[in-house]
Amino acid sequence: MANIRKKVKKRNVKTSTIEMSSSKKVPKKTPKAKLSVDVIKMKPKKNKTSNTVKSRSSTKEISKFYGLKLLKSGKQILRQKRVVSILICAFLVLTVVILSLSTPTGLPEYISNSFTSLKAGNGFPVQPEGGKILYANLAKNNVFSLTDTNLVGFNKNGSEILNIQHGYDNPSLVSSDERCLVYNYKNKKYFVNNFGKKIISEELENEITLGTICKNGYFAFATKSVGYEGQVDVFNKNNKKVYSWFSASDPISNILLSNNGKRLAVVTVNASNGYIKSTISCLKYNSASPIFKYELNGAVLNIKAYNNGFIIVLKNKVIYYNWNTGEKYSKDFTGDNVSFVKVKENGVNLITKQKGIITNSYTISYNKKHKEKFNIEYSGSITDIDCHNNLIYILSNRKITVLNAKGDAVKTYDLENISNSLIVTDGGIVYTYNDSGIFKVS
Repeated sequence: MANIRKKVKKRNVKTSTIEMSSSKKVPKKTPKAKLSVDVIKMKPKKNKTSNTVKSRSSTKEISKFYGLKLLKSGKQILRQKRVVSILICAFLVLTVVILSLSTPTGLPEYISNSFTSLKAGNGFPVQPEGGKILYANLAKNNVFSLTDTNLVGFNKNGSEILNIQHGYDNPSLVSSDERCLVYNYKNKKYFVNNFGKKIISEELENEITLGTICKNGYFAFATKSVGYEGQVDVFNKNNKKVYSWFSASDPISNILLSNNGKRLAVVTVNASNGYIKSTISCLKYNSASPIFKYELNGAVLNIKAYNNGFIIVLKNKVIYYNWNTGEKYSKDFTGDNVSFVKVKENGVNLITKQKGIITNSYTISYNKKHKEKFNIEYSGSITDIDCHNNLIYILSNRKITVLNAKGDAVKTYDLENISNSLIVTDGGIVYTYNDSGIFKVS
């Protein structure tokens, strides 16, 4: 046991000597074998340290190299994200601007009207509430009908999207792309509605004789006026009066607003010595003096807006005017009477001239941008007429005949009911209506 303890003690001493040798010089008396062991034990420490230093330095080099590379690519990614974000924002702003310009009454109303028009329905025919149909007008692909007691709107699916009881004794209806104007003739009340609800309801100081509404929601009335033969008041889409014009001596027979609401055309009429003369005045809202003024022989039967101008219809003459420069083009129809004029938004217009009341012989002109595209001779009765995509739709009693540019019948529709009027939308949907119902043909 004593020997063992001694050995243990010796080992402890040797061990302590080895631990000190790491910081001090190794004694000469240390055996070679043990020294070699100590050196072997210490070498890994040096190697470990050197390897660590190398690995650290190499890691630093790698981290420096790849760190810079990653930082550069990160900046590029950030720049790309910023560019994409800016482009998206610019696209959204541009989209909103385009929609705002193409939706003159405002983007919220356009969206509301669009959703209202999508309602599911049971299809046509439909019978509006309120008895006899007095008028039926288009607003986009929706049909708004004015009856004795109600204004009722239907979308292309036959769903009732609007029903307003007006209570007027002499109601009249005019419409634009997004709104309708209903006024009480020889009375003072009126209201304006979009596709889903009534948005303006007012009463004027004077009795209304004429009303009109344009694409951007501006509307105007011709009224009786104290001290004047006639007065025209123009209102913006928010029902604020923006202009008034007075006619001192001649009654007002027609009024019209340009599509953008910035121009007003007024037709006054004067009868003397058995002759009728009409005067057309085009006005801006900053002056009572007209931009241009024309005197014509005869009564103006109708006035219709198209693109950048308007058309005046006389008994046997049609005149085209530009809102800024005046008369552009006119055409006389000697011996013929103008029976129908239909004007489309894309500049297409259809003029039907009756060659003889007893013979029911007609000349139909299809025009675009003041130029006649084709001319058709047609024999037979015409109740109403319209056009779409170089095709002419003729309503006659219980039948619709579709003619091409050569005058050939390319299609016919047999109707179950006698119809008074024909409407062809810009999308090619064909409607007819009579006193009691609205019918969808195609």
